[in-house]
Amino acid sequence: MLAPKPRGDEFFQSSIIETSKYTNEIPDFYCHHRCDTEYIRDALEPEIAYWNYLDPAFIDAGTGKGKSTFDIEVLIPRAQRLGKNVVILSNRSALNLQQKLAVIRCVAPELEELLTAKGIRDRDIFGNTAVLVYQALPRFVNDPSNRAWLENVLYLVADECHYFCADAGFNRNCEYHLKLITKHFTHAIRIYQTATSWDVLYVLAEAEKHISYRGERFLAVVGYFRMGHVRQFHRYYWEENFDHVDLHFTAGLDEITQIICQKPREKFLVFV
Repeated sequence: MLAPKPRGDEFFQSSIIETSKYTNEIPDFYCHHRCDTEYIRDALEPEIAYWNYLDPAFIDAGTGKGKSTFDIEVLIPRAQRLGKNVVILSNRSALNLQQKLAVIRCVAPELEELLTAKGIRDRDIFGNTAVLVYQALPRFVNDPSNRAWLENVLYLVADECHYFCADAGFNRNCEYHLKLITKHFTHAIRIYQTATSWDVLYVLAEAEKHISYRGERFLAVVGYFRMGHVRQFHRYYWEENFDHVDLHFTAGLDEITQIICQKPREKFLVFV
């Protein structure tokens, strides 16, 4: 287990330009760090030495900031060097397949040629990393053959974690999946990631704040508390700027087609 490290002035890297707490809609359990780097890796790579299983991390950043790159190129290699494992969870099968291919290229490139597309989909563990959709988590954590592997997990990455709220309207297991994370991975550093954090902030804070430690881990936590450690949920966020986006409101498909044809080199996001 990784014990919490003391945080001195060196914690406040130049990439983190503001630290504050909120006590209104967002619980004071969160410690908010506003970052101004272009990519996540530049801000968080110096931070991970301070992360521990008592204080989860929340990466709140828009698309293109490098969340997946950080997981693949920083977290997985660091876990490998320490002889530890990583679990990456996501909300959709298509994303799950992309993540598996990225992990294979990182930890076991020879498998990409040996495995078929079906073989990759049917497999969970690649080297020191397991890649799963949330729906597969119950099967994975309840499989006795995975017990030793799971006990050696250093990082649990809950990607697209807005899933716990966004899918709750039609998926009654969302709360159950979150409870599995806070039950089976109390020994791991839990990292939540999303580009749309608004609805899930309070949900994650409540789940983490009431996490239950048992056995030897409980005794260790009590010891840390006696030393004055106060649990915090570290939220690293990058403010979005949409000034470069032009809005067009149309009444029909013909108008949309005309706009797209006028700017063939631009990217369009269409809501219907």
